[in-house]
Amino acid sequence: MENKFAEWTTHSLTDLERDSLGCLAAGAGSDPYQNLGAFARECVDVWDTLTSETRQLVGELVGGTSARPELCITNLPEVQDLPPTPAVIESWARLTRGRVSESVMMTFAAGLGFPISYVDQRDGSVFHDVYPTRKSAAEISSQSSSVDLGLHTEMFFHPEPPDFLMLHCLRSPPDRSACTSVVSLADLEGELSAEDRAALREPLFALDLARLHGRYTINGRPYTEADPRPRIPIVTATQTEVRLRFEPALMTPTTAAAAGVMRRAEHAAEAAAVPGVLREQSLLVVDNRRAAHSRSSFVARFDGADRWLRRMMIGRANIVPNGAIARHDLELVRAWRRNGAVVESVPYVPSAKE
Repeated sequence: MENKFAEWTTHSLTDLERDSLGCLAAGAGSDPYQNLGAFARECVDVWDTLTSETRQLVGELVGGTSARPELCITNLPEVQDLPPTPAVIESWARLTRGRVSESVMMTFAAGLGFPISYVDQRDGSVFHDVYPTRKSAAEISSQSSSVDLGLHTEMFFHPEPPDFLMLHCLRSPPDRSACTSVVSLADLEGELSAEDRAALREPLFALDLARLHGRYTINGRPYTEADPRPRIPIVTATQTEVRLRFEPALMTPTTAAAAGVMRRAEHAAEAAAVPGVLREQSLLVVDNRRAAHSRSSFVARFDGADRWLRRMMIGRANIVPNGAIARHDLELVRAWRRNGAVVESVPYVPSAKE
């Protein structure tokens, strides 16, 4: 099936909207890193002043009724006094002085839901700086550059993944070489047979928890490949929504038939993916419930001009007192069992490094 979409859904803010966000950044009375709740309330006030067209487009994304599962927002205020892109990770501390990025992200978070912080992700931070490092250049990591990051949903392995992923471009690579692709669940399934679509809804895929980057544990200790792991479906459906959990590189099909379905789903996703390039003064919002995304390899020079994004994960929720929804449980097997998942021993397939 030929993909009828050639590009992301894009929406340019009016100059008045852009200036309102800039004024918020310049005049905010609260520090987003010290008092996120108070800062969020200031951003809600600005969200309410955006045009009905902007708020409607975001609302369609939230409601799952938009034609595409992503929205790229352009004509944002420029991030002033941006320092050189870091080349190493010394800590997850704040890296920028102004509040433009934080104001933009929290304002649109107000229309989507509210940020989620995961204790294992950047020490529980809400704002994640994403840039290439020499150490992680060839790893399957957001800090990589020389390898492709295949199509996947954010936090696919977690019982409570974010509903939306937000990426604010602080600096695009000079050659605009890093490509981000988005595939909708509808387009992915449109490439598959009815039998394959049904198989994706069966708990035939084990999560490779021992191969995750992070500090997730079982009975208080790190996972090993000898530990049992959850078997889940790739697609789940309730009366209110359908959710995709997709990461072929870190999921093990538990039958030969499931392995065939996984291969076909991966090929279908690649065929239906829509590519784009994030540029400065733009924000990409991806519906993590009904889309997977990827990032191509690119040349990192570690000279201060490399690609730099800021990431935020968002759930649908009302404003909460501390300004974010916190996910603290590192015992994922325990959390999956609470959700009714089957947990059993499933052999790991050899990794690419073995």
